[in-house]
Amino acid sequence: MDNKNSIFPMIDIKKTGVLLRAICRKNHITVQDIQEFAHISSNQAVYSWFNGRSLPSVDNFYALSKMTGIPMDKMIIEKKNENPGFLKKYLQDHPQTYYHAEVDSIVVRLSRYAFWIARGRK
Repeated sequence: MDNKNSIFPMIDIKKTGVLLRAICRKNHITVQDIQEFAHISSNQAVYSWFNGRSLPSVDNFYALSKMTGIPMDKMIIEKKNENPGFLKKYLQDHPQTYYHAEVDSIVVRLSRYAFWIARGRK
């Protein structure tokens, strides 16, 4: 592998959280279901994943993978160029797995958020 041209892969926490929420909704998996299955003491941890504030541990990603039947690497969105249309395109390219109606709405909100962040505001 040529180290000069390689880019360290990073996870887009916000978009991955949106994707996790959409996957769970499509599969009718509630926060309480995840909490019980993965033996998580607080449901706030799961809400934190869904809102893109943190990522599940590897063990919890594995538990989600088993619950949904989706491989772990398909539940992660890599941070690429900061193109707001990336998530929407990604979901269109993978229609068998994801819940589109909510994601479209979230993509619009993320795009607006990215617009204000780019201008130094929150």
